[in-house]
Amino acid sequence: MRVLWLLLISTAVAPLAGSPIVLHSALAFEVIVNANNPLVDISLSKLRDILLGNTREWPNRRRITVVQREAQNPLVSDVLRQVLAMSIRDYTRYLLQLEFKGSEPLQMKTLVSDEGTCEFVRNAPGALGFISGTVLSSLPCAHQVRILLITGAAHQPNIAGSR
Repeated sequence: MRVLWLLLISTAVAPLAGSPIVLHSALAFEVIVNANNPLVDISLSKLRDILLGNTREWPNRRRITVVQREAQNPLVSDVLRQVLAMSIRDYTRYLLQLEFKGSEPLQMKTLVSDEGTCEFVRNAPGALGFISGTVLSSLPCAHQVRILLITGAAHQPNIAGSR
């Protein structure tokens, strides 16, 4: 399972360019955290650092666990493309390179449903999860997690507000 995730983050990502904009509604996914997480927003740059393993703890020193869907789910491709500008294959290669170099593996959890992701995040204070864009309101745990507003600089021409 770790190898599958390792295939999800690959090679270095070019710096984001453009003026700061709010990306929340332009993305095909939502980023959720435990309701006790004090964050209300996260920059696209910080989200990228988390997925690349450059940031592994929240400001309160709690370890971050990235929760995502199985690799064949389109949500994974959307997250990697829109946050890292990577394919699943590139991301996996990147994670394998990290492990090969002796870096501690990213703490990741793969689940098979948005509901499972929401439930895991609800129960894990350090978790950060990705779920399909408009599904949260229909999930039983919707009021027990927080959606983070994503801010940052657009790096894809198909994201609203970018050039």
